[in-house]
Amino acid sequence: MRVWRILVLVASLLLLPTGLAQAIVPPTPSRTLPELQAIFPSLMQLPPGMVMQETGGRTAEEIAATFPDPADAANALSLQMTDWQYNSYRVYVAQTGATQDTPARIEVSLHQFSSAGGAAYMLPYFADGRADLLGQRVQSPWVSGPCTGWVVGTGESTLYVRINDLLVRATVVAQPSLPSPEAYYLTLQVANNVVAAVLANAGTSRQFLDQTCQ
Repeated sequence: MRVWRILVLVASLLLLPTGLAQAIVPPTPSRTLPELQAIFPSLMQLPPGMVMQETGGRTAEEIAATFPDPADAANALSLQMTDWQYNSYRVYVAQTGATQDTPARIEVSLHQFSSAGGAAYMLPYFADGRADLLGQRVQSPWVSGPCTGWVVGTGESTLYVRINDLLVRATVVAQPSLPSPEAYYLTLQVANNVVAAVLANAGTSRQFLDQTCQ
């Protein structure tokens, strides 16, 4: 087990409100599946020219299959302490004729846990797995942002944010015609805006999140 996973495991245990009993009997998640789906950004909250291409949900087995080591991921998701409950995702794409300043693709994936500790434990695991699988890089140290993390690739940026027992992933892919420096800053900005929309729909803000995750 990597050192960061041990450190996050310890931190996540500290977040569990009732110790071992809470781990044995997971608490009720703060959102039902319909309530989770209600906090997706609307098309009005996305860059102009985007349309929804796909919506759905993935099981723990389907999510584990997307990691470099599916068996290890399946084990992590099934750990009693992680309290993973369900997933819902949406994929948005640029309309035909959109300018290069419109992202080619936006993915929003919401993972509902029944405890903040479980979501905290899985945030770096998800980000590290994505970086390893796609040959990308984790941009910021976890110790400076326990509720956020960036994974960055060529023309693509992914922002992970934890809102209590909810883990949000926002991935933004730039148009291939957009030069590299512009694509980098565009994807960072749009990912931030997408997460801000999810936070607003969930009844909170990035400022509040930053204050509570120091």
